[in-house]
Amino acid sequence: PAYKPPVVLQTLLKSLLEDTFVNRVIIVDDATPKDDESYQTLERAMNIADKRLHVIRNPRNLMCAASVNEGLRFEAAFQDQSEYILVTNDDTLFDERTIQELVKKIEHNPHLGSVCAQARLANARKNFLTRLQRLEYRMFNVVRKADEGFLYGPLIMPVMTVMFRREVIFQTGG
Repeated sequence: PAYKPPVVLQTLLKSLLEDTFVNRVIIVDDATPKDDESYQTLERAMNIADKRLHVIRNPRNLMCAASVNEGLRFEAAFQDQSEYILVTNDDTLFDERTIQELVKKIEHNPHLGSVCAQARLANARKNFLTRLQRLEYRMFNVVRKADEGFLYGPLIMPVMTVMFRREVIFQTGG
């Protein structure tokens, strides 16, 4: 999902499109106002000449979870279906091994329906909202570590970077 995407979206897209595990990138714009300066970032993404990149736009702001569901509906229509679906935010930056490590973890643990990456915020001290987000991510990682012995991890994950088995998402209705 993307709403008023930051400039780092370009770096995220570059890393995704260069990754050998990535078959398709779907950006779901959650109705970024066209008069907002961040819309230019979205326009630059729409102008990237790569057939694997798709930008869909919500008619109104549906918020994160509904935007992820819109992306899943879009993904479901493709014939060349990937075994895994990666969901992340528009302000995420990956280490070059992130996707490879997520794939390795999910492939070596067939009982898992999803795996997630630990998140760190680059702009954690930018403003009050980013400080709260940093706290949320830290608390999530504390809960994740504490919960590793129970069903192999937490039952709820905020959207950071999560890789799902495609079959699990669509068997459960998304």
